[in-house]
Amino acid sequence: MKTGKPFLFCIMVCFFSLTGYGQTLPLVNYTIQNGLPEARVYTAYTDGSGYLWIGTQGGAASFDGHQFHVLDSQMGLSDNHVTAITGNSGDRIFFGHRSGALSFYSNNTITRFRHKDFVNNEVVNSMIWQNHSLYLATRGNGLFCITFSGKAYSVKHFTMRQQLLSDTVNQLAVKNNNEIWMATTKGLTAFNTHTNTLVTTVYPAVLNQNITSVYQQANGKVWCGTAAGVVCFEPGNVSAPTKRTTVAQGLTDQHINMVMGDSQGNIWLATNNGTAKISGNVITCFTKNNGLLSQLVYDIIEDREHNIWIAQDDGISCYKESPFELYTVNDGLIYNEVYSIAEDSRNNYWIGTSQGITVFNPFSPAGAIKNFTVKDGLPDNFIYKVFIDSHKNTWVACANKGAACYLADKKKFRVFSRSNGLAGKEVVSINEDRKGRIWLATLDSGIAVFDYRTQQMRSFKKDNGFVSNSVWTIHRDAHGQMWFGSRDKGLIYLDTLTDRFIIVPGQQKLPNHDFGSISSDSKGNIWIASIGDGIFKYDGKNFKQYGTQQGIKSNNPYFIFCDRTDQIWLGTNVGIDLFDPVTLTTRNFTKNDGFMGIETNQNAIYQSRDNNLWIGTVNGLMRYRYKKQDRLIIAPLVYITRKYLLFDNKDLRRSELTYKENHITFDYLGISLGNADKIRYSYYLKGADNQWSPMITESRVSYANLPPGKYEFMVKAGYKNGSWSAPASYAFVISPPFFKTWWFILLACAAVYGIVYTLHRYRVNQLLKLEKMRNKIASDLHDDIGSALSSISIFSEVADQQLQQRSPREHTREVIGHISYHSRAMLEAMDDIVWAVNPKNDHFNDLAVRMREFAIPLLEARNISFDININTDIQNIRIQMEARKNIFLIFKEGINNILKHAGCTQMQVTLKNISNQLELVITDNGKGFDINKQSSRNGLGNMQKRAAEIQGILQVITQPGNGTTIRLLVNIA
Repeated sequence: MKTGKPFLFCIMVCFFSLTGYGQTLPLVNYTIQNGLPEARVYTAYTDGSGYLWIGTQGGAASFDGHQFHVLDSQMGLSDNHVTAITGNSGDRIFFGHRSGALSFYSNNTITRFRHKDFVNNEVVNSMIWQNHSLYLATRGNGLFCITFSGKAYSVKHFTMRQQLLSDTVNQLAVKNNNEIWMATTKGLTAFNTHTNTLVTTVYPAVLNQNITSVYQQANGKVWCGTAAGVVCFEPGNVSAPTKRTTVAQGLTDQHINMVMGDSQGNIWLATNNGTAKISGNVITCFTKNNGLLSQLVYDIIEDREHNIWIAQDDGISCYKESPFELYTVNDGLIYNEVYSIAEDSRNNYWIGTSQGITVFNPFSPAGAIKNFTVKDGLPDNFIYKVFIDSHKNTWVACANKGAACYLADKKKFRVFSRSNGLAGKEVVSINEDRKGRIWLATLDSGIAVFDYRTQQMRSFKKDNGFVSNSVWTIHRDAHGQMWFGSRDKGLIYLDTLTDRFIIVPGQQKLPNHDFGSISSDSKGNIWIASIGDGIFKYDGKNFKQYGTQQGIKSNNPYFIFCDRTDQIWLGTNVGIDLFDPVTLTTRNFTKNDGFMGIETNQNAIYQSRDNNLWIGTVNGLMRYRYKKQDRLIIAPLVYITRKYLLFDNKDLRRSELTYKENHITFDYLGISLGNADKIRYSYYLKGADNQWSPMITESRVSYANLPPGKYEFMVKAGYKNGSWSAPASYAFVISPPFFKTWWFILLACAAVYGIVYTLHRYRVNQLLKLEKMRNKIASDLHDDIGSALSSISIFSEVADQQLQQRSPREHTREVIGHISYHSRAMLEAMDDIVWAVNPKNDHFNDLAVRMREFAIPLLEARNISFDININTDIQNIRIQMEARKNIFLIFKEGINNILKHAGCTQMQVTLKNISNQLELVITDNGKGFDINKQSSRNGLGNMQKRAAEIQGILQVITQPGNGTTIRLLVNIA
């Protein structure tokens, strides 16, 4: 019998009782190919925003779970060798360099720190921020304290001259709110950051050496790394024993580069030969053989999601605590490609691979491992199925050469082939019915059954009672019913009472009848994995199909398995899925979740008696521990990284936008260092959306044509069936156009009201003017025509009486002359009124024509020389009816007065426009008169009255013997 590699690491016990065993770590490794600036990673740090910062010998880099963003000397770093990183309580990240320089990063800007008191050419080993100050430990130049106060700095320098134990301080660590630990080349000491003085304390003598690293647990225990292992002691408790752990106690290397404690109370050690985890009394060591990138480990930190980051000489690795554990050839397997797992009565696990069988017990010494190959009696090394029957014998299905049974009592294999009843050679599945018979499925010759009573093997094919020659799998449900998954006839069951094979009815409408795996739940449902069309559930009557619509990664699952809690496990080529048949949701496990095997194998799953799942993959054997529950999944952090408008890629830093800036795009990012590929987003624009959006993977959303209003964009990040982050938000206002603002609308309403009111008043005024004009016309008609008619009536009666009395003819003729005069006056008044109200006469030109028609005949009849001068620039100006009438009547009255009283020989009339005023001037060379002398005549009074009616000014200039000038000014604007 061949003995394989030890399955356990060589872990020795001294102070610790060790029960752990090694396996390949569930690591995600990052190297230059993933974006690191350089392979050698000296240090790592996580800031308050969830970003990981990495210091290398080629610069620094930040990591958001998706990609690395590199900072180097060309971008402003003092030196590309970044040996220490820390941050303050705000947004500053500090970088210590191998050259002794200091840089810091804030608001996307790198600043090289310079100060007259900061003179250092030695490597910066460690940095820590406490009490508003940065403490910087160097290799050979002591300790610096840099206090920041706004843009001002103060620097203090401490060396052995100020009583430091050594000028080389390897590491700084938090002791309490006012003190920090200092690991130096000459021992351990503490420093009070409040008083900037050393704390005098007596430490165990074992610490009087080069202390490389220090860490204080929450319980007060202090772990000190040295060049000769790690020392644990309790300060102030002299009775507590001091424990020292070295290679003798199980470490792979005793030169400790870093000590770190995680949130679960475990202590992690970075050494020159891998890393070690101390969990209580168990030490587990991991080296390059377990998945690390290199043997030399510089630093170890834990992030906010409890992932462990291991900085190494060839990159950085992320270790996530996972219920999955991977075992490979490094752990003792004969080969990594695992096809089957079975458990015997002694808790040994039989692992079938493509190169033979490995038997081991996880809780037994390393020597308990056994390997079986063709040299040990197997007919073939390619093992497709291992099954342990009720007789404690182990059945083995060989992919190419039949089957074999390892007889527990005889400790040897019995081989089955065509020579002893097994028709097929491609055996892929084995199971036992409730009668104790062993059933074997083949891909080439139907099925076979072995009966212990007769010790005979019998085969069934299409030609002798079975319905198919190609069968993938055999399953026995909780009721003892036997089910067969064929490649061409779908689901088949065996009636154990009659031993008849029956094709399950109702499969005619199924898209596929190639069933590669079968399982059953406690309710009696049969679950089937098809080759190419997802999975089916058969409830005894109907089939129901599930697939990628329910989140299953592949419609071609390699196996289906219903565990003892009725959860459905599916093996795929990209991991393993856990399908919940109640909620119809799926959780996908990939490499990032610790499932390091990646691609599973056909029907390679088994649930052990202790409820753990064992899964065969192409990369080794995976174990899923139900008792090792997943930690509470911490929601990612989320940030709005950019906001920008259409056609403007600049980050929007304003919160007040114009109505034209109504197309806005938001970029956002969820920060998860361990589950970035699983992040989902949901967003909500308050003021536009009615509810949060469905979960999406896109990290950008745009809104177009937003109406004016107040908005708040919110986005949150989370996982399927997991917790969600607090939302990130951005509030903004889109201002309406000025014509939609309240003040403009108010002004517009006021303006409209004013216009309407003005129009109304104008109309009223026009109506009043019309009414006034009608009244005036009526008054004129009454005064002029009424008076004339009255006179005519009186003179007519006088004439009639004279005719009756036969008065002298000359008396009658005089009376008739009066009638004729008043008739003409009445006609002239009527003509003046008709001319005044006619809108066709609204221009000055019409007034000028009227004035000439009136004056010229009268003046010529009296042989008066005259000149009527009317400027042509006013002839086309419109003039209101009232003004036109009164100007004409004033002109007419002036002409009549000249004819009656002036006794002139010359007269001149001038009509012109002076500054939007009409000037009418009538001048004669007559005898004039004394304007101050009272007169019974009404001519001048009527003219003044008419001028006043049109808001005009009438001026009469005259003296006896010097003629008369009448000047009228009227506003025509």
